[in-house]
Amino acid sequence: MTCNREPDFTMGRSTVVDGFDTWIDVVRERAQKTGEREAFTFLADGESDALRWDYRTLDTRARAVAVGLRHAGGKPGERAVLLYPPGAEFIAGFVGCLYAGMIPVPAYPPRSAEHERALPRLEGILKDARPTVILTSSRLLYTVRECVAAAWPGDSSPPPSVDTEVLLD
Repeated sequence: MTCNREPDFTMGRSTVVDGFDTWIDVVRERAQKTGEREAFTFLADGESDALRWDYRTLDTRARAVAVGLRHAGGKPGERAVLLYPPGAEFIAGFVGCLYAGMIPVPAYPPRSAEHERALPRLEGILKDARPTVILTSSRLLYTVRECVAAAWPGDSSPPPSVDTEVLLD
């Protein structure tokens, strides 16, 4: 597998990886044919292995997130803001958005609603992205809900915040 440096726009399509049109195609094909093959390794401190996922695990978790997005009201073409610290949950959330046909908008999560820079930055992201769903982890769910509610632009209710850890259990 090699990544194309320059997209091939033959017939109006581009290939992401040799023989595949999208990353979804890559993950699904690998999950079916070589499911036990390592998809990624997360290095907790930049050096030591903290977690390894094979393609089957990545596919299963991304599918669970995609279903959760749909249940939360997400539709293809809409945006989901991903508020995770670095790690495997972020990858499952990102690929899950792709599976659901949604546009992932990654952002580093706010530390708290009291953090002086957290709310203006988050408000800008929410205003620009206009997400229909927010994805986060169990550990951050309360803080994310509090911050999104405080930073949500306009008079409408903020979108639901979904704890993807619950979806993955």
